[in-house]
Amino acid sequence: MSASNNSSSSGSTVSKVNMSNMTPPPSNATPPNTSTSANKQANKQVNVSKSDSAKSESKGNVNTSQNKVEVPTLGNVSKQSKNITSKNTPANNTTVPFETTKEATGVYEVVSENYIILLALTLGIVVIGIIYFFSSSFRVGRAIDTTNIYKQYQTLGSLDYDKQGERRLGDFYICAYNAAHTGYQMYDYTSEEMVLAVLQCGARYLEFNVFNSEFGEKAFPVASMGWRAGEWKMMVNDTPMEKIFEIIAKNAFKMTDGKEGCDNPDDPVFIGLNLNTNSNLDCLNLLGYLFTKYFSNRLLPNTYSFQNSDDIADIPMVQIMGKVVIFASDGFQGSGLEELVNYCWDNPKKQGKHRMQRLHYSELEKPGFDKNALIDYNRKGLTIITPHMEGDFFNTNYNPIPAIETGCQFIGFEFQYIDKNMDYYITRFRKKAFVLKNEDLRKGKSNITKPQTTKPNTEDTITTTQVTTPVATIAPNTNF
Repeated sequence: MSASNNSSSSGSTVSKVNMSNMTPPPSNATPPNTSTSANKQANKQVNVSKSDSAKSESKGNVNTSQNKVEVPTLGNVSKQSKNITSKNTPANNTTVPFETTKEATGVYEVVSENYIILLALTLGIVVIGIIYFFSSSFRVGRAIDTTNIYKQYQTLGSLDYDKQGERRLGDFYICAYNAAHTGYQMYDYTSEEMVLAVLQCGARYLEFNVFNSEFGEKAFPVASMGWRAGEWKMMVNDTPMEKIFEIIAKNAFKMTDGKEGCDNPDDPVFIGLNLNTNSNLDCLNLLGYLFTKYFSNRLLPNTYSFQNSDDIADIPMVQIMGKVVIFASDGFQGSGLEELVNYCWDNPKKQGKHRMQRLHYSELEKPGFDKNALIDYNRKGLTIITPHMEGDFFNTNYNPIPAIETGCQFIGFEFQYIDKNMDYYITRFRKKAFVLKNEDLRKGKSNITKPQTTKPNTEDTITTTQVTTPVATIAPNTNF
């Protein structure tokens, strides 16, 4: 019994030792056979293993049908390890844990939301900037700021009527402007504030493109820009002529106080009406009423009306001191405006003694243009030179010397547009809005072979030395 027990226990001990110290065979190898007693003991262990396998699958499998013990091998462990790992590994075989990928996705979502917000803010700022750039406050304000540059340079004053009051109107150059415009000739703004600004820069010929506010008998006159045919108004806004007349009446004949008024209040104001009203009598009658409402005591007597006189260029300056003189295009006849207009540049009556014309500056630059004929015309009559014509979009200023050398009186410039020509021009009218022409260009003189001017008169207030303005530095022409 003891031997048997010892043998049994010895076998058991050997079996345990062999299994614990056994080197795992290759995965395709078959475990070696043991003794009969060892098999019995192994069967007992298999029964125990079956009960334990329900609790854990990691202790290996026993093949009872062939009395083989399946010992855990390196290959089995590797397979189990792969199965466990595959449960926690993403489908794309990446080694990043699921929780980390989720956190990264959240970060991407935040970045994407921030990008959309920043893009929306940027677009909003751009849209606001564009709206502001094309707004009335910016466009009108910028034009007025430009005129402030001129005012810092000018030392304006009224004409000396004691010394030059008996001279003819036709013997002077007059500072002129298409007054209500603040920017481009189309798709921009008009403003009564700009009228005040150019008055304070010395402009005394103020021209307006007058349109009907609407079709029909309810129309009132407005300043705009566009085409006469069809009465197309191409500006962003229109300014009522009543507002413009109110500004002129309140400021043109009042000494400046820094904000209102001007520096040459004794000088006359010439108002040019480029009529695009298609002979709308209701609108024209209202325009005539506005003249009498705001300037009744400053209008010229009937002896100088369009109906009664062709001698507008011969009026002595002292007789129009502090007055309002009205020029117009054709189209006012038969209305209440007819008795108030002093002269018309279109010569609707085809009169041989007609003494006014209105030209675009390019006419003077055409090959073969007869400058001597224009000089002779301007000794007896009046010429208005304009910087633009119907249909223009961009602003432009031109070389004023051809107009000056031929004796043209009203030389219109765009005050909102600074260039070397404007620099030259504003230097010419730096001290006076009325500048006496050179003697050979006045009435009573005869033409010579070529247009030529002498040195500036001592009665003039012009300096012929080089002048530095806030805009640019150019040397005035000695014949200017």
